[in-house]
Amino acid sequence: MLYDFPPPTQPIPGGDAIVSTSVEGGLFLVLLANGDAYDAVVDGGAGQSWTYRGNLLAATPAVRESWGALKSRYR
Repeated sequence: MLYDFPPPTQPIPGGDAIVSTSVEGGLFLVLLANGDAYDAVVDGGAGQSWTYRGNLLAATPAVRESWGALKSRYR
């Protein structure tokens, strides 16, 4: 066995392909092709379900403001 603990027993949610994985201790992390990130903690050999942690490809809201407005906000 590659690790000292078994992998999670529940399937990873979603139908997209897995593009990245990471295992650290008993924490399993996966990144799907659509940007969704999930983790599962294996505790005492009992597989836990996957928890949605967010989407790395989600848009970041941005406010457009003038240079003068920006300077006055930090004065």
